Amino acid sequence: MSVSRIGYGAMALTGLGGWGEPPDPGAAKDVLRRALDLGVQLFDTADSYGPEVSEQLLADALHPYPRDLVVATKGGSIREGPWQLRADGRPTCEQRVRAACGGSVSTGSTSISCTRSTQPFRSRNPWARLPN
Repeated sequence: MSVSRIGYGAMALTGLGGWGEPPDPGAAKDVLRRALDLGVQLFDTADSYGPEVSEQLLADALHPYPRDLVVATKGGSIREGPWQLRADGRPTCEQRVRAACGGSVSTGSTSISCTRSTQPFRSRNPWARLPN
């Protein structure tokens, strides 16, 4: 699979602190449609963004999905309130990760590939892991 170099991170689509609906859901959907119009193919989201708000906005704005659209979602974090995110990446949380991926399917995805990571970044700088 290949995608354009520019992707869209959908965490900021939610309400303040990653919690709840955005102040203007219509404007959030317009932003997503405009990103697609400008050539963005990869949209990054997670079930903890909102929670579940970001994924639903993506489904509402972009469905039916273009053939080359890629929606990457993540599980393993729990949003407990504004600015409150708790990691739950233990190997024993496989059921939670599978539920997160299943939720993405229920928002209208036509296919899904679910990968579980049991090892969080050790570096505070995630870019340090990218090759040159």
